[in-house]
Amino acid sequence: MTAQFLIDMDESIVSKARTPKGMRTLQAILDATYVLISTEGVAAASQEAIAKRANLTQSAVRYYFPKKEHLLYAFFYANIKRLEAQFEEELAKTDRDARSQLMRIVTLHCERILAVEDVFYFEAANYWARNTGYRQLRNDWYKTAVS
Repeated sequence: MTAQFLIDMDESIVSKARTPKGMRTLQAILDATYVLISTEGVAAASQEAIAKRANLTQSAVRYYFPKKEHLLYAFFYANIKRLEAQFEEELAKTDRDARSQLMRIVTLHCERILAVEDVFYFEAANYWARNTGYRQLRNDWYKTAVS
């Protein structure tokens, strides 16, 4: 995940990272979250474990994400935004016909699935199923992607 995709996140979160150091802190939190979810699952991604993994204080994590639910939503949201940006970039290319663009998007999606740890993919799917707000975000993205 790069800072570019953090800009698309909820403004209330990104606005807290007003400085380059704040953006690095936010990035460290999201990176630590990815590692924990990929290796141990969502249940292991507590604010305490994330702070320890990111070499930050729990207060720093809570500054950006007062609750674990906020952190997980922002984390999965940033991942959807990254994939969405890749798709939009591909669709913006006018040097390919529609079939070639579609094939490239399918390939990008498959590459993305293969690039992440299986546990992350299944944890994300499980999170979608349990969290109606996130499921709505995903469904809205799907509707946008096909329209």
